[in-house]
Amino acid sequence: MAVLLGFVEGELEEWAKQDAVEDKQFGDLRGYDQLKDKSKRSVQKKAAQHYVKQIKEKVDRHKSEIEDRLKAAQQEVDASEFKKVSTTDPESRFMMNKKGKIELAYNPQLTVDRNGFVLANDVFQDAFDTDQLQPHVLQTESNIGGLPAGVRWSFDAGYYESENLKILSDKKIDGYVYCQEKAEDTPYDKKYFHYDAEKDEYLCPEKGSVIFVGTTYDKLKNKTARFYKGTQCVHCGAKKECTKSRTGFRRIRYSLTKTSVMP
Repeated sequence: MAVLLGFVEGELEEWAKQDAVEDKQFGDLRGYDQLKDKSKRSVQKKAAQHYVKQIKEKVDRHKSEIEDRLKAAQQEVDASEFKKVSTTDPESRFMMNKKGKIELAYNPQLTVDRNGFVLANDVFQDAFDTDQLQPHVLQTESNIGGLPAGVRWSFDAGYYESENLKILSDKKIDGYVYCQEKAEDTPYDKKYFHYDAEKDEYLCPEKGSVIFVGTTYDKLKNKTARFYKGTQCVHCGAKKECTKSRTGFRRIRYSLTKTSVMP
């Protein structure tokens, strides 16, 4: 070790001597300062070309990333009922907060027991809670190793929907869901659309086809939503009663979980 330290100290001393000689000879000059004017211009040109190339490559990459985000956002708008999506946070959705303002957000869900212990939790993209009952029931069932028959379970009004009531019945859950009935029932509710498994499409109350058009993928939870679009809405006399979409086409969204199947 002593020999090695001595070698290092000797090398450092030699370097210090060389630096002193160079400082005495060249002062504050650097290699570039010693070049002739013609050579300086050549170096400047090469340096400018190098940095211009770097900037162009960076701009091209940035442009490509922006184009990809915009294409993905447009595809999601086309395949869904969303009027706006975020290009900077594509997993988020525009939702109304407690203050009544629309903002980009997520929809967190919690299931707790009577003592307040969390049995299941999740974060979704949907602005409404309707489609979240099934995945939460399944997650709770998995987390606690099964559900006892007749277990009492309360939900707020956001979960009141015929398909959810069927899930509770199938799982033998004694469910309590606040029912906020609509002032006028409509024959064009999603529950009145019949699903044809062979064709993978819905049949609307007016006997029109609502065909599969695409999916969106939630990277956060590894879940997919399927979207269906009406084919005869433009000439349908019930269009105004059936959909409020600005395109005039009725759309149906169906969320898939790892264990769910199409209705």
